Amino acid sequence: SLAPAERIISSTPWVSQSGAQRKKVATDSIFVLRHTLMNPWLRDPVNKIDYIAQYCDHLESLLRMELANTQSSGLPG
Repeated sequence: SLAPAERIISSTPWVSQSGAQRKKVATDSIFVLRHTLMNPWLRDPVNKIDYIAQYCDHLESLLRMELANTQSSGLPG
């Protein structure tokens, strides 16, 4: 059985299942995430859109869902 973080990573379509490739892709994904979050065009004050806040809300919902699944399955954590 995979740990919650591993389940999230392995369910991501661009993550390879081989160990070395998974580590490289995870590193690349963090790099892409950092550059995405640092993008100054992710906020649109004219239309009152904040893509970073929307992304954080999405991450929060994924984490809450994973925590609920973990707690209901009896796994520690």
